[in-house]
Amino acid sequence: MALKGYIEGYYGRLLTWDQRSLILRKLNELNMDFYIYGPKEDIYHRIKWFEQYKDKELANFENFNENCETNGISFYYAISPGLSYGDDPKSNFNLLTSKISNFLDRGLKNFAIFLDDLENEKDEKLGELHANLIQEFSNYLDKNH
Repeated sequence: MALKGYIEGYYGRLLTWDQRSLILRKLNELNMDFYIYGPKEDIYHRIKWFEQYKDKELANFENFNENCETNGISFYYAISPGLSYGDDPKSNFNLLTSKISNFLDRGLKNFAIFLDDLENEKDEKLGELHANLIQEFSNYLDKNH
């Protein structure tokens, strides 16, 4: 089965929630399946991935997720911890799950981890770190979903 959708995962000006809603309506018209939120300019997605969103912004995510569900679109919140995750993986995993738990509490079910646009280190340990992160995160979601 082919998946068709939209990834908001670029550099540049952030969209407003109204603009995202317009995209969502178009996705519905085109029978698309998903919307992934992961813009590089959202500092809480990438640079300060370890910091929590304010309640108002969490409410925006919750409302958008509900709007997606109403329109038959799966909404994914993506987080990009790769810039600093390797500094202290155990503590950083706790920060990651603490942040994601706020989304789970608000009804979000789908998540992605972006590990792109990092320095090009051809290091086997970096690959192992990323693989372990994905496996641990998958296990966390299985237990808490």
